[in-house]
Formats: sequence, structure tokens, C-alpha cells
Amino acid sequence: MLSSQHMRVSGLVGLILWMAVSYPSLAVVTTHGEFVASDQCSATLTLQGLNPGKVQLEPGRAYRALALDVRGSGWIRIIVPDARPRVRWADLDCGEYRADEGTLRFNHFFDQLDNPLYVDYPRHRLIDVTPPPPTVTPLEERLLALCGYPGDYPEPGAFRSLIESDAALFADLTTALGCPTSGADCGHQAILDRVTDLWFLADGFRRVFCGAPGPTRIDGPHYRAAYLQFQRRGWAGIMAPYRGQVEVLSGILYSVGVEHEWRGRRVQTHASPGYFYTLDGPRLLTLGTRAITLLGTPVNKQECRYTIKDPASGTNFHSIVVGEDGGLKTFYPTVQAKDTLKPCE
Repeated sequence: MLSSQHMRVSGLVGLILWMAVSYPSLAVVTTHGEFVASDQCSATLTLQGLNPGKVQLEPGRAYRALALDVRGSGWIRIIVPDARPRVRWADLDCGEYRADEGTLRFNHFFDQLDNPLYVDYPRHRLIDVTPPPPTVTPLEERLLALCGYPGDYPEPGAFRSLIESDAALFADLTTALGCPTSGADCGHQAILDRVTDLWFLADGFRRVFCGAPGPTRIDGPHYRAAYLQFQRRGWAGIMAPYRGQVEVLSGILYSVGVEHEWRGRRVQTHASPGYFYTLDGPRLLTLGTRAITLLGTPVNKQECRYTIKDPASGTNFHSIVVGEDGGLKTFYPTVQAKDTLKPCE
């Protein structure tokens, strides 16, 4: 007869083998810290939603963190003391992960505090460089989900399906291309092809919406929801103690030094073109499409200055669009556009 200890070991081996088959793409990183719930979300036994006891997280409560799943939508493995079993999975977007001392920690991009400091532009002005967290809509979450884990390359096909599935976004992108008055092919499939090419031929979508981290710096992102995701998942933060080039148009755009994690070490980017705080994802996508379209075709190693009106204040501010290899290479906000740079027209 098998001993109870042997049966427990065999059961554990079976569970591990079952998880390997059920979750082949899971990328789990052991972590040390806590997860503070911000909402009453499910704490599941599996990523497929199995939830014995229908356990819910308590908003404001801190749970011990065991591991992070850094692929897909992002999950964290935690200990829920009152649950049976106690080890559960929770959606990272349902709270905030806080690493213990001794692991990489980053200063927040967003908070509810007023911490003004002197910035490089405008000079001799005290400005809060960490505005309140932006509201992220479901469509923005879908755009962000295309990015995957930092360093991944988004799939053009998934992008194409997303813009086709949202009628309002598709209509705005059609107008941004100049259809139907531009004389170009404005058929449904032609529009999908054109928008996808503009954002993916020169890797623009990754730089603008996701960020492209590397061993020496990070290119982008310029999408506010990406910065919020970096903060929530502990991937990046403002360079401490607010060093680097800091340029701000309060409530409109923020350009700060950025620190990010690269293979377990901290990498600093002192002068990082910042993010459009005032633009949501669909608006950013539409304006970027319009700006790169104004460069004309073929798009090849060109750049221009594109003026944007802040929808809240009516203030005009500048952005820079760079084209290369037939598409958009990058699109970022700036507080000091060079007069010598031609306007997009």
C-alpha cells in the first residue's frame, strides 16, 4: 500500500503536469511583495476561472504576493488567508503590486498627491509631474492588450481585427486618411490595409503605444495607459529623484526621465519624449494616422510638426511625427518644437 506521503507527492507531480499542459504559454516570475486590492475581484484557483468558495478580494486589503504571470493580460499569484485552498490568482488590474525592499521598485508616474518641483520647461516653475491616474476605457485596454509583455512585438493581424471591430474608431480612421476626398482607394479592405501598414511597417505602434525597452534605454511609449500599466505592474517609473529632462504642459503632456527593468537590472533613460496625458487611445491612434498621412506617400525618413488642440482647455500644443520605411516610426508630444521643423500639411 502507498503511504500518504507518497500519495501527496504523486498528487503534486500530477498537478504540476496538469498546469504545464493547461497553461503552456504561462510565464511565471517569482516575486516578493504584496498586492493591495482596489476592487472586489475574484480570486481564482486557475486562470480559467475555477473559484472554489467563490472567493472575492477585499478592497484595500494587502495580500502576500508569490509570483507574477507577465504574459497575456497579466495575473498575480497571492495568498488569501481565509480561502481554501489559500493560493489564488488575481488580475493585476484589480489592484497594485508593491515589491519588497531588495527587489526593483520604481517611483510612480501617477498619484493623487500634489508634489510640485522645478522643471526644465517651463523654467523657474513649480509643477506637479505626477498627475492623477487617467481613466482607461475598455477600448483602450484592448489597444494595450496588443502589446503583451515589454519588448514583445504586437501582431498586425490582431490590430487590424481591433480597428475593424469598432465602428466609431474605423470611421475616425477613415476620415484621418482623407477619405473619401483624397482620391486614394477608400474601400473597406484598403482602409484596413493602409492603417495597418502605417502603424506597423516602421514599428510605430510598438514605440507609441507599448514602448520598446532595451538594455540601454526605452523608446516610447507615448500612450498614457501604457505608463499606467508600467506603474501597476512594477515595470517602470519616473527616474529617481526626478532626474533627467523634465518638461511639462500641466494636464496636457509630461516628458520625464524613465527607469525600466531589463533582465533584473535598472536602466535609465534621461531624456524620454513623454506621453499625451490629454489623449485617449482611439484619439491618439486617429491623430497619429492623420499626421503621418499629411507627410504624403511614399513615407520615407521624413518628419514634421503637428499641432493638436487639447479638447479640455482648448490649448494648442505640438507633436512630432516621424515617418520611415513606408510607415510611422514614432509620434510624440513636445513642449519646444523647433521653428525650423516644417508643419505637417
